[in-house]
Amino acid sequence: MNVGKVTMNVDTAKLKAKLERAVNTGVNRAADVYEAYIKDSFTKTPVGTHSAPGQPPGEQSNHLRKGITHTPAKNGRCIVHTSKANYAAMMEFGGTIRAKSGGFLPIPLNLEAKRLQARTKGGLRNSATPMHILRTKTGRLFLVKHLTRKGKNATKLLGSQLMFILKKSVTIAARPYMKPAEQNAALYVKATEAFAAGVKAVIGKDAA
Repeated sequence: MNVGKVTMNVDTAKLKAKLERAVNTGVNRAADVYEAYIKDSFTKTPVGTHSAPGQPPGEQSNHLRKGITHTPAKNGRCIVHTSKANYAAMMEFGGTIRAKSGGFLPIPLNLEAKRLQARTKGGLRNSATPMHILRTKTGRLFLVKHLTRKGKNATKLLGSQLMFILKKSVTIAARPYMKPAEQNAALYVKATEAFAAGVKAVIGKDAA
């Protein structure tokens, strides 16, 4: 009795490309899970307020949050990262900001000052609001706005309002938003499931 032979030929180049596409699709889907989680962790805070130290940043301009993205997967790897915001690392890790040599950092003392700083993007020298430097007996420096009222013959000084305190340096407490995602075990499981679904989608489509 003659028994027939079954011959199988595998196109290794095609198989490799297929597996790479499947893996990269899965990695991209897993990255989508992390990216969405990080963006959703940002808290909604009123203009001029901040989130608590140790908590994700409060969403103000939305610049930092919108900059969170991931690189396209290549060779089974992609990176979820921040972009566009130069203060991203300061928010994540905290740190100290120091004024340039001979200068000061203006720290707003009220909501009006915070809005003024936002409008001028920190360039208070170009502000249309006139302010003057006040030095206290203890040596602290403030930017003060004079409150006036125009009369028929002269402008009357009604008082002064402290707007900014001037400091040589400011320490910012960390408000991590990447690390909590990295340490979240449940999120890892969800991302793994998304990875598997992505791989299956490619393999299943090709098989069909």
